[in-house]
Amino acid sequence: MSGHEVRRTACAAVGLAGVLAGLVAGVAPLPAVAGAEATPAASGAMRAADLAALAARFAEFRDDLPPAEQLGVEKLVAYEENPHFVYARGTGPSGDRQVVFLKPATFVVDDRSPAAEPPWQLIGSDEAKATCRVLLPRDGAKDPASRFIRVVCTGGQEAEATLAAEAGVATLKLGMGERAVTLVLAGDPGQGSTIAVSQAGKALLAERLLPAGIMPHGAKGVGMLERWDSAYRGGRMPGWDVGRVSSELSKIVEDGTLRPGRALELGCGTGTNAVYLASKGFTVTAVEVAPTALTLAEQQARKANVRVRWLVADVTALGEMEPFDFVFDRGCYHHVQLYDSAGFVKTVDRLTRPGGHFLLLAGNANEPRHGGPPRVEEKKLVDDFAATWDFVCLREIRFESRDPNSKSGPWAWSALLRRRAPKE
Repeated sequence: MSGHEVRRTACAAVGLAGVLAGLVAGVAPLPAVAGAEATPAASGAMRAADLAALAARFAEFRDDLPPAEQLGVEKLVAYEENPHFVYARGTGPSGDRQVVFLKPATFVVDDRSPAAEPPWQLIGSDEAKATCRVLLPRDGAKDPASRFIRVVCTGGQEAEATLAAEAGVATLKLGMGERAVTLVLAGDPGQGSTIAVSQAGKALLAERLLPAGIMPHGAKGVGMLERWDSAYRGGRMPGWDVGRVSSELSKIVEDGTLRPGRALELGCGTGTNAVYLASKGFTVTAVEVAPTALTLAEQQARKANVRVRWLVADVTALGEMEPFDFVFDRGCYHHVQLYDSAGFVKTVDRLTRPGGHFLLLAGNANEPRHGGPPRVEEKKLVDDFAATWDFVCLREIRFESRDPNSKSGPWAWSALLRRRAPKE
């Protein structure tokens, strides 16, 4: 496969759900639009008027998720709303599909399918000035990996799409007037796909990972994600990310309580503890809702010459993964328990094998001072986990700070738990 292909298309606002429903013939019909004839699903056709009618869904943040059938998939496994894009990924009988809606006008649809897709067409393109370009496979040739990448647009704006594909990674550069977007779409969308947005040469969105799970959405959810991420921008570092390895973690690694295995860190920040575990021979996956933090974490990993799988995700909505031998959490649970204790415990239960360990560091309600992290009563902590976990150790400590000599950090709980086997 050669280097680059440039496509010039006409683009304006269109609707994501309609695009997706029409892209796979026979998977799901387009939603009905008043005054428009139904588009036969079996034909694989798309009606440009339907796409324009659905654009309103993405003009504002929505609390509800788009129906999976409208996305042409059986199950929605990743989703994020952002001021610059909407991302959706789903799975179904036809394979895996990820869609990036680049506001206000352009859709990139990336399908991985075990078989070639049937042909399809765009209906009413002249009236809506709509176009659909196939960037992969090139020149109608079947891609050996059964991968299909399209750019769909309507309206009158000019745009350019440049594709370079190598070793299963597709790099797209899209130009829409002064705005430019770079998408790096890995063959496995759960392995490091990224997006970056700039305008007139100035970065609007620094290169960051696309999500691996269902992110908080709607105006409230997007605002919360922005607050978490902004804490890491511009060279700032939040107080909870102390920049050195947790002594509670290093203690149980160095004394042999934990043996190297599959490890998961929840709320990893800039990755100091995840990188440490990887350096000790663990196979590490680390989860964080702040993409900027993970950009810094990857820099740490490269400098330490270790590999960590970084995931942008909400810990209560992680996708399916093989169970882990060890889970570490320094300060994630004490936030999540304020609104979804059950969801947090369910995630940890599901992702830890029987006999596996969980080291949990959380704010302590015995702290008399104001401010600091959320605080958890001892009874609540025990009650949340007692149904499926044994407490190996539960003791009071102080959270560490950026000053290694400081002994006055907030009071915290250090809990080492062991996962019980399910009852027969």
